[in-house]
Amino acid sequence: MLHEFDTIFKNIIQMLEKTTDDRIKTVKPYFNFLNTIARNAGLKNKIAATDLHIKVYNVMKDNDAKAVSIFRTTDSEMIRLLLEFIKTVIIGNTAKEQEFVDILKEDLMLLKRQPDNSFLENFFFPMIKSEPEVPVCLYPYDYKNKKWISDLQSLTEGSKEMSFNSKILKPEQLQHFNKVLQKVAKQHGTATKFAQMKWVRQFHTSQDGDPAILQAIKDKVAGKGPYIILLEGNSSNGGFNFGGGNANQKKAIAGIFSGKPFPTFPMSNFNWFQNIDKPNDGVMFYYDEKKSLHFLMSESRNKNFANINVYQGGGGISFYYHTSSPLYLTL
Repeated sequence: MLHEFDTIFKNIIQMLEKTTDDRIKTVKPYFNFLNTIARNAGLKNKIAATDLHIKVYNVMKDNDAKAVSIFRTTDSEMIRLLLEFIKTVIIGNTAKEQEFVDILKEDLMLLKRQPDNSFLENFFFPMIKSEPEVPVCLYPYDYKNKKWISDLQSLTEGSKEMSFNSKILKPEQLQHFNKVLQKVAKQHGTATKFAQMKWVRQFHTSQDGDPAILQAIKDKVAGKGPYIILLEGNSSNGGFNFGGGNANQKKAIAGIFSGKPFPTFPMSNFNWFQNIDKPNDGVMFYYDEKKSLHFLMSESRNKNFANINVYQGGGGISFYYHTSSPLYLTL
């Protein structure tokens, strides 16, 4: 009967390979299945003999050269299920323990290119804590001196990455957003600089057309960067509106990120117009219950990111992508 699992194992690997990154959470039932059968002594030995645990581990890694994380997902539950499956298979098998330790050491070297707290906190450190079960010391690698070191604190400090948090965004939306921010920051060489910064909310309003927005931008945002503007509203019939909605509309989030400082402008001049140059690391984004959309400014055909127009009685900022202006902020 055990030989029948060869086909099952092969199908699981093929399914994992075909599942796109944005749908990787849908494979959780398969990980529950693997964790269940791995507790059977005969199947545990077969899994170890066929290296299924290593194949699953490898197929869950993000092999994209521009990847910002070790795994294809940063979902802690998914990573925990992977961790438990591998621990169940290798614990008690000295050869398999050592084999996986060697794999982990190689993957730790990737942290130089891919600082990944999710990997450290949800996979690597829990594996370290299982030392009474896995009697092998796992240490990070000192690239300068070409040796493994036992100072895990230095590894944690060196793995800091750009991270944004907001209660407006749902956890899965935050994961998408931070992954995109880390990607563009690394592509344009600003990741280290941004990782040392702390996000601070400068202004918040629940009033559509709040007259205080203009003064808040001038006093707290102008001349500073990077910056993020988040707009929470409602979406219907292809449009997006700030503020209250009706039963036919769905909640949505739209916004922009720019690594360049927001331009300064005179409050005394009420006939003032300025184009805002396109930041190569800029991102325009939209989230609702079903969609997560990101528009990279480096791909926009428009040389301008936005324009700001201040006039007597108000003004506005138009943010561009290609030739359209998907976002308009009334001042």
